[in-house]
Amino acid sequence: HPANTLSLHDALPILPEAPIKPNKKLNIVIGFMVGLAISIILAFMIEYLDNTIKDEDDVDRYLELPMMGLIPKQNKLVNLIVEKQPKSNVTEAFKSMRTNLLFSMENRGINTLMVSSSSPKEGKTSVSTNIAFAIAKTGKSVLLIDCDLRKPCVHKYFNISNRVGLVDVILKESKVEEVIIKINDKLNVITAGIVNCNSAELLSSQKMKAFINNMEKQYDYVILDTPPIIAFTDALALINEKIGVILVICAEQSKIGFCKKSKQLLANVNATLIGVVLNKVDKRAFVGYGYDYYTRGKEKKNKHILNN
Repeated sequence: HPANTLSLHDALPILPEAPIKPNKKLNIVIGFMVGLAISIILAFMIEYLDNTIKDEDDVDRYLELPMMGLIPKQNKLVNLIVEKQPKSNVTEAFKSMRTNLLFSMENRGINTLMVSSSSPKEGKTSVSTNIAFAIAKTGKSVLLIDCDLRKPCVHKYFNISNRVGLVDVILKESKVEEVIIKINDKLNVITAGIVNCNSAELLSSQKMKAFINNMEKQYDYVILDTPPIIAFTDALALINEKIGVILVICAEQSKIGFCKKSKQLLANVNATLIGVVLNKVDKRAFVGYGYDYYTRGKEKKNKHILNN
């Protein structure tokens, strides 16, 4: 029947003007949205899983302790940088720390300072040796004692002998004059010595307390480099009301939980916790502190000298 007859035009398939699949625009949009969502999720996960102290805001938020100093990360580790590179930005940071530290100690009537950390490798010995040099440069007499009998390192920083030291004074009753090493007119060092005893018992002994009291009478400032607080009880054994404590925290390395635990352990023995030193801080965090200005000025001066 004519009404049921299909024309040739109706019988031919209709060709699409654009490909049905793949829809490139839609795929690009979907890919972008999925990538964005994954990136946001990863960022949140990294932030959630990263439980380290990163900056001074974290110190204030989690520990509520005064900030004594921010020490920049060195591109190449230089021991005793305050002495070897007196115009570096790291030295400037130690000088700023010195000002805050001495002010806090003077207000508390304290001239003995214990430098410790929560865990190993946070830079406590670097801080104790450099701040000893920085204080000595003000004309004050300083005695630095290596009380880390577990893993003594002070002698390595000064490149001096550790054959005799604190152990000989306390256990063998050697004369202080026999073990003191004079670094300069204002800075003396007593190394740990060869340790073959229970370090916690030695540091908590009456002889040790009497020794520190005696040194306080002879020097303007006594600085004690001690073992990490979480790992051992040695540092806590030294605590008394006349000793101030600073806690060295390594930026982006020190765990928040460990730092809180250290603070609590110090509080349990009624320690005078003066504040925190944030070590190995990314230099970008120092914009606005003046160190970046000094560094840029120094670089421009060096370029000017080379060009001429």
